[in-house]
Amino acid sequence: MSLKEKMRRWTLFLGVLQLTFGCLVGFIPPTAVPWFRGIVMAHIEFTVNGILVITLGLLLSELQLGTPALWTWFATVQIGTWTNGAAGLVGAFIGYSSKLMTTINEKFPAPNGLDDPRRPFSEVQTSRSAQSPAILKKSAESLDFRRTGPVEAAFQDV
Repeated sequence: MSLKEKMRRWTLFLGVLQLTFGCLVGFIPPTAVPWFRGIVMAHIEFTVNGILVITLGLLLSELQLGTPALWTWFATVQIGTWTNGAAGLVGAFIGYSSKLMTTINEKFPAPNGLDDPRRPFSEVQTSRSAQSPAILKKSAESLDFRRTGPVEAAFQDV
């Protein structure tokens, strides 16, 4: 089994695991945490990111990456998607929000305020910066017109 096939299997497995975990997070009752909006956020982020990871796993065969780039892709996708949901989960249990979420803070203010002083940086910033390289790489590859796609192949004989 090639490295790409192993990565594909792990990406699909971890995507399904993340989706399942997101569904389980949705069962946490409002009375269990100081800031329930964080649980709602984590539930949505884990489930949607699980779907994203599954989709990326299904598209992995289309990536034309060398071994170091493939490992970097895998790490940024996993770190980015898992820390994204973890930020909401941590916020729910400690009762803090982030300054970066202005609309949520207006509508659903966290009971302990913004940006817990015990954290050196925001988890939301970590997750977004970890996801960005993987998403940008896939977006750039989808715009690569040098490869012949099925539509172009259909018109080659005309």
